[in-house]
Amino acid sequence: MIQAKAKREMRSERFSFYCWEVVKMASSPKLEQKSSTAVLTFILWLLTAVLGIQVIIVTREMLFSLFARFTVISQSGYEAFLQANTAGAAGIFLIIILSVLWIAAVIGGGEYYYRHVGQPSSWRLLTRILAVEISILLLALFI
Repeated sequence: MIQAKAKREMRSERFSFYCWEVVKMASSPKLEQKSSTAVLTFILWLLTAVLGIQVIIVTREMLFSLFARFTVISQSGYEAFLQANTAGAAGIFLIIILSVLWIAAVIGGGEYYYRHVGQPSSWRLLTRILAVEISILLLALFI
């Protein structure tokens, strides 16, 4: 009975010590800085995800416009039908490939940013992804 009471008191002392350590950590300026960095990283990651969806749509439209520019429209109805089906199939395959890449970038990037919040390698990867997405969107303006 006495040992059980001593164990309970020891547990409550440990619990209060851990609670005090959590309170001290929560009030530290490093944690506040890290949390603001984490929020900024999350917002930028979310921006890359949204831009990635837009890039998929824009790339498909670029493919269709390039296909329309460089194919010869024939007089025969059957050949026009085949050309339209070829463009449609190419668009579908492009969307599948880009969707897989988008899923890998969003999930893999999210995991990487979660593990490496605030590190220079995380910012470099985020910058590269945003640069590629923005350059594809800018390229679409000229095609």
